[in-house]
Amino acid sequence: MDLAMWMFDEETRQVRYAGANNPLVIVRKDFVEGEVEEDDRIKIQEFVSETNGETYHIIQIAGNKQPIAIYPEMVPFEEVCLTLKTGDTLYTFSDGFQDQFGFESGKKFMSKHLREVLLEIHQKPMAEQKEILNKIYEDWRGPADHQTDDVVNIGKFYFTASSFNSTAILRIYFRILDINFSTCICLYIKAIATITVKLGRSSLKK
Repeated sequence: MDLAMWMFDEETRQVRYAGANNPLVIVRKDFVEGEVEEDDRIKIQEFVSETNGETYHIIQIAGNKQPIAIYPEMVPFEEVCLTLKTGDTLYTFSDGFQDQFGFESGKKFMSKHLREVLLEIHQKPMAEQKEILNKIYEDWRGPADHQTDDVVNIGKFYFTASSFNSTAILRIYFRILDINFSTCICLYIKAIATITVKLGRSSLKK
């Protein structure tokens, strides 16, 4: 089972994330060199939007490469903390969208393609983003029986230090759902369940 889990602290504006294979992606407009350091798990890419010509950065934090299950080389999951900025948009997703084979092309959608799509739509209302992603996915997939895997996408927009809202499940299987979350999110991908949890010190490496 794969998992992505993150919690937001309204006082410090920090998001704490840990994941099993699934990432946390942040789209940021006013990126300042050095405010986030790259390492073996954190990658930063600069993109120029085709929609408005403005420059954005995508910060992708990879999960640990192990499942939530019995695994030959299990190690403690590592936590990553980042400070959010006004205007950041956060996304968590399973591998179903990017691994979907195109009905006509026979090729995977790919994670880079998905990040580019999220960049172009991230400033739109979450309800509109849901519709856009739904159409893109179904046009790429073709008939429903051609679906490769289960698909879960979650998006969240950060306005100010006291307002962390506009959450939406962007896609879950063939249904689009609206759900209100607390700022602590645990996403069980294969079970298609979204639950609120508390980060446990025993399960995360500080």
